[in-house]
Amino acid sequence: MILVEESLERLHVALRLYGGGIKRWRRRSASRCVGELSTLEDLLHPMLLPAQLRAVWVRWDPTTIAAPALDGMLSIQAVTRLRMDLCPPLAEILLPVATFDGGVLLIELETPQHPGGRIFFAPAERGYVELWAYDLSSLFDVVSGVLEHDAINDLDGSLQPVVLRRAIRASLLSQFRIDNDVQLAAYDRSEMPEHWQAAEGIVPADYDLVGATHTIEALIEERQRTVSAIKVTMVGVYRDIVGGGPLQGCFGEFEDATGSVQVFVPEDTALRGALGDAGAVELDAIAFPQNGTE
Repeated sequence: MILVEESLERLHVALRLYGGGIKRWRRRSASRCVGELSTLEDLLHPMLLPAQLRAVWVRWDPTTIAAPALDGMLSIQAVTRLRMDLCPPLAEILLPVATFDGGVLLIELETPQHPGGRIFFAPAERGYVELWAYDLSSLFDVVSGVLEHDAINDLDGSLQPVVLRRAIRASLLSQFRIDNDVQLAAYDRSEMPEHWQAAEGIVPADYDLVGATHTIEALIEERQRTVSAIKVTMVGVYRDIVGGGPLQGCFGEFEDATGSVQVFVPEDTALRGALGDAGAVELDAIAFPQNGTE
């Protein structure tokens, strides 16, 4: 793990220019970290943490990799919570590790089909993720370079997104690795790489379009006549998504040409097609009766 250690040392020096710095775990904290790491690895099994990320978490306190280095890395506990709370759920192979500019940085987990380790960025309210680096050490080096050139917003002390994005693009080009995978589907499982699908036990037939069982107008009329939950397949735009609380899934507003209605989407539901403002999506959902759970 020499590469990641060297890149962390460079980032530590860069952060000291702004009054920060990265700290190693103390013995007691290190023991707690190992326990949290074991819990997370059990949750992720059979997928594995990339070796570079595990090496960082075992030796260093990730919360000290803080702004202006992105908006900061997440603690192991925060990673576990955010992974559980993301609605709609991102590809299971992507693990949130940091935040920046309203979005989330994700690392690709290791599977039998792929070594993982790539870093992606999920912008807020977009249906895609962007490739930012091929491993964690490369990302740290890019961030360090931007900090060393004082690309900081004078108003709030944050890293300038435009400058960081330019540096990320230059880093990818310098490795001769710019390709068609710079943007990948974040939620639409039918458009994801095969090894992402395989990590969730998906086969292409799972995403064959089946067509809507109801329009929103027809669903609203049926909700007024029934006291039971209604299982539906819908085609339209799914937005304003929030967690389902004690229910395993998400609530969201679903719209088509005939109206809009709030529906519940179980967490294992397949989203077929684009998401949000990008276009229509087909999914299976549950609509509760007019006087039911909303």
